[in-house]
Amino acid sequence: VKGAMTSLLHLIPKYKQKVGDFLEQILPLVFLKLTNSKQGVKTLADMSVKSIARNYHSESLIPVVQKILDNSNVKIRLAALELLSDLISKENNYFNNGSRKKLFIYNLILS
Repeated sequence: VKGAMTSLLHLIPKYKQKVGDFLEQILPLVFLKLTNSKQGVKTLADMSVKSIARNYHSESLIPVVQKILDNSNVKIRLAALELLSDLISKENNYFNNGSRKKLFIYNLILS
């Protein structure tokens, strides 16, 4: 698991577009590793989430994270909400569009 997380950390900045195409599949797995009992795995997962947040624009990440909120695993949803909170605090322009704001609130209520 540590090897996979380390590889992800190296792949994100080098292959942003390729990794970006799979964020919807990757993020839930990384979020799940944030709750791993081994501290080394938790640290690598945290570093991966921060790297993703650094390397991708909030505007493209917010819709992906919103979809992850539909996940049935409570731990994944909690991690997604934490990332979403960080992204929203950094991105004011995304919610200037009224329909995006309404859709976002609607999706949160349904989650």
